[in-house]
Amino acid sequence: MFTWNQIGLIQKPCGILNINHYYDLLIALFDHMQDEQFLQTQYRNALLVDSDVILLLEKCLAYVPPAIKTYQNN
Repeated sequence: MFTWNQIGLIQKPCGILNINHYYDLLIALFDHMQDEQFLQTQYRNALLVDSDVILLLEKCLAYVPPAIKTYQNN
């Protein structure tokens, strides 16, 4: 999902319903990927996390994807 977002195939967020902190280590992995510059911040922001399903859905609906970079062969 993150790769597809980065190359412009999709512009969708990824939601994680983190009940009882079940996905904390997975979220930490994405934070580490960002810290190590393996994942750009604008694409890390596509990972939406909440422990409340309604709030998570609201975040998904409010998500605004980053501008798509276009590359041209010269």
